Amino acid sequence: MTEKTMLSNLSRQITQSLVLLVIAWLLVFFCYAETWQSMLHIWYNSSTYQHCFLIPIISAYLILQKCKQLKSNLVSFDWIALVVIFFASLLWSIATALGIQLGQHIMVVSLLIGSAWFCLGRLITKLLLFPLLYLYFAVPFGDFLIPYLQDFTAQFAVYALRLSGLPVLLEDRLISLPSGDFLVAEACSGVNYLIASVAIGALFAHLHYRCWWRVIGFMLLAVGLPIVANAIRAYGIIMLAHVSDLKLAIGVDHLIYGWLFFAVVLLALFSLGRLFSENIKQHERVLSKSTTYGAGATVLVSAILFAALLLGPILQSQFYSQALSDKHYALTNQQPWQPAENNLGTRFLKASQQQLRHYQNITAYLFDYSQSQSELVNAQHRFFDAKHWQRAQAEVVYDEKGSYWRFLLNNKQGQHYIVFAAYQVGDSYTHRGWQVKLWQMLHFMRGQVQPKSAWVIYYPAEPARKVDLKSYLPMVQGLN
Repeated sequence: MTEKTMLSNLSRQITQSLVLLVIAWLLVFFCYAETWQSMLHIWYNSSTYQHCFLIPIISAYLILQKCKQLKSNLVSFDWIALVVIFFASLLWSIATALGIQLGQHIMVVSLLIGSAWFCLGRLITKLLLFPLLYLYFAVPFGDFLIPYLQDFTAQFAVYALRLSGLPVLLEDRLISLPSGDFLVAEACSGVNYLIASVAIGALFAHLHYRCWWRVIGFMLLAVGLPIVANAIRAYGIIMLAHVSDLKLAIGVDHLIYGWLFFAVVLLALFSLGRLFSENIKQHERVLSKSTTYGAGATVLVSAILFAALLLGPILQSQFYSQALSDKHYALTNQQPWQPAENNLGTRFLKASQQQLRHYQNITAYLFDYSQSQSELVNAQHRFFDAKHWQRAQAEVVYDEKGSYWRFLLNNKQGQHYIVFAAYQVGDSYTHRGWQVKLWQMLHFMRGQVQPKSAWVIYYPAEPARKVDLKSYLPMVQGLN
């Protein structure tokens, strides 16, 4: 076969593969539209993930940079990729039925990558491996790190303040100085800096390194540096506010200082990284013989690919009916409950039903998800609004049915409440979000569907007042 014939076949095969890939991606975006919408909603509404808008643009740019190399590589359908597409569709349908949003997001990105692998073949996919895998950074992930980063930042700041000779008291995440109190809130955890640093660091490592030990070393630096830098930032803000008698670094100021400080941290990270940069050379592959398909074979290949992509939505309807419980939680009628206001700012979205009631200064919130496809455990959900309430004396209480939170809430108006809160699946409850996900998965695999909910009980914190929580738990967790 002459080189001219090979080039003609290759051009025809590339066009054929690209057209099929575009149709496949459109199918993924259309059939999984709700999942993509939930991702966009998080990108737009959470400052932690607004950098995700840049991830597809960066990935597309990296792919365009390799166009010259793509022209000299073999294009062929890779049937192994169908396994990835099949399992991604299956796992998406299960994650959707169980209301596990992170699983849905990971799987739809996997469908995009699997489709590219199938349509373009193994050699080109290997060449585009980083730009394709980089799309996973568009998945909103990392909120579970927030409490750990808050604790580290608070403890580091307190240690540094004591070294500076200041009398300081730490209660939960509230730092008290003679000049005032400083709360290490979620926005102060630095999780947005950390996630952005890892995404940018991965891109830098790809462009400057090929040696694995250099890549691993730089990524460890991209993780550790923003964590430590954010703790130093928190210490600096508290010191600046203290010495200025609370005139500086308060309110919007400290957020602006934070982003300026993060820019300096990135500059330092890149400066250190460039000291160990390698000379990256682009190697073009030798033209290989390509396999062409006739019209009938192309139609068959396309039908198989589209069937694998549509497997998820088809199975989802079946799994959805299996994941809904016939039972649900409701406040029992053993007490004359009265309607209550959501004074704590508790938020659980898209619950199948919610009840806010009070009785003799006891207030109970119940958010039932037994007949909802939405997530019970979600980064947007909260037991109280941290902007208006400060948590103190937090502890985990264990009993025969599981564990729940017990803590004190205070606000600037002088209100104090003792609060009990937990998630519940079936007859067991827990304070751990990941345990809820695990229980849901285990019950689903066994073919057992259990009702699930979140509940909050609170009452005024009065020294002479003691409440037996166990006497109220059956009323809050009553199954109908």
